[in-house]
Amino acid sequence: MQRLSALAIFCHLFYVLFSMTTIGMFFDGHHLAPLFEFVRCAFFFVYSLRGLPLLESALNWMGLVDLYGPSVVTYTTLCLQIYFIVSAAIWSLIPALNLSSGRNKKKLN
Repeated sequence: MQRLSALAIFCHLFYVLFSMTTIGMFFDGHHLAPLFEFVRCAFFFVYSLRGLPLLESALNWMGLVDLYGPSVVTYTTLCLQIYFIVSAAIWSLIPALNLSSGRNKKKLN
């Protein structure tokens, strides 16, 4: 069984706490919530480039690696990377769209 390094444990803990904070910010309607969500998605993408040992352990534990082969880890990681990079790109557009809509409202007044 593979053990996680202290840095990996810290990154996982940071990610969970940051995710909960971001969710709370969305519920509160905080204006920085889209920025935090962008950072969260970008952090996951960058972190996943070196592999996701916790995901690999989970897929092994569920028996999916035995059932589908080791490529299931690669494909699952790739799907998650694509999801999070697209999410980061979309969340990076939200502040720009809000800024442009704010300018349009000022012109109307």
